[in-house]
Amino acid sequence: TAFLGSVEIDLRECRMSDTGAQLDVFTFMGSILFRIPRDWTVRSEVAAVLGSFEDHSAPPVGEAKTLVITGQAVMGSIEIKN
Repeated sequence: TAFLGSVEIDLRECRMSDTGAQLDVFTFMGSILFRIPRDWTVRSEVAAVLGSFEDHSAPPVGEAKTLVITGQAVMGSIEIKN
């Protein structure tokens, strides 16, 4: 959750199970930045209300594992990078 602020979450050293992973996020007039490994891909199930969800990550290298991001961005942003 980011409320009138920002959060940066670095997942580049994390390992994902074979079944994938899911994160639930919420931002209100704030921003959340995720940094993901090169072998991950992201599927967004985020509702953006006067906000945005942007995936700037490079295409996955090798067999991709899927990170599902759910939640809301209300007048805020959620961004994905490598």
